[in-house]
Amino acid sequence: MLLSMTGFGRAQYEDEQVFVRVDIKSVNSKLFDLKLKLPLDFSYKEAWLRSNLQRLISRGKVDCYITVERYDTPPYKLNKAVAKQYFSAISELAGELGYKVKKINALEIIMRLPDVLRPVMIEQDEETWAKIYSTVEKAVEKLIEFRRQEGLALEKDLLQHVDNIEALLKQVPQYEQERIDRVKERILTAMRELSVEYDKDRFEQEMIYYLEKYDISEEKVRLQNHINYFRETINEANEKPVGKTLGFIAQEMGREINTMGSKANHFAIQQLVVKMKDDLEKIKEQLANVL
Repeated sequence: MLLSMTGFGRAQYEDEQVFVRVDIKSVNSKLFDLKLKLPLDFSYKEAWLRSNLQRLISRGKVDCYITVERYDTPPYKLNKAVAKQYFSAISELAGELGYKVKKINALEIIMRLPDVLRPVMIEQDEETWAKIYSTVEKAVEKLIEFRRQEGLALEKDLLQHVDNIEALLKQVPQYEQERIDRVKERILTAMRELSVEYDKDRFEQEMIYYLEKYDISEEKVRLQNHINYFRETINEANEKPVGKTLGFIAQEMGREINTMGSKANHFAIQQLVVKMKDDLEKIKEQLANVL
């Protein structure tokens, strides 16, 4: 089963001491690109968390937001010394300007000034961190489940386009003899018009050489092999990252289709090639989102 790189997961935890909420989303990216918002109190865990998220998520552009509210510890501490200094300075300035200081209004202003309220820095709290990381894991599980559902739709669509290419490939042989006959007839007609005498044996040898240059048997065999390998890779994926491998196979499929088109020299075969290219482009578009 394939996994998509698009996903979303949310998990929450709450008890008498703490409330934790984790939101995590991902979209397609060639590499693992993480934007992490972690509470300042637990910034010492950032490197460890990044490493673990990369292991769990593997690839994609990921946004992870972790919100923590602690009920057992006030989030801010009042710096009384700084507040008193502000109040003294305001009172002094008001006296010089002839204004009366209203204490309540002054306090409202002072509480918004720098360094009056300072965040309470909590010592390394492994018990709370265990609750946070457990919530992160649950959010990641939901993200992966979302990716799994998206992956099923991607897998179905990819296999449909591969089936289309294979069906078009099977239509090619019906035109090959007609293609050879047309090439022979065109050359013979040209030689008759020129009234040129020629050795029939030598002509047949040159014709064989000429037609070998336009033979597409190898391209058909290789394209069928790539189609088979594409299906095998999907069937054996088992939620492992195979997007890049499938991308390489699609490139090889494109190479054989393009060569077939350049050698075709037949309108009906070229039409089939155009349709193959259309399905292949849709495959490439979808592969950009496969993990």
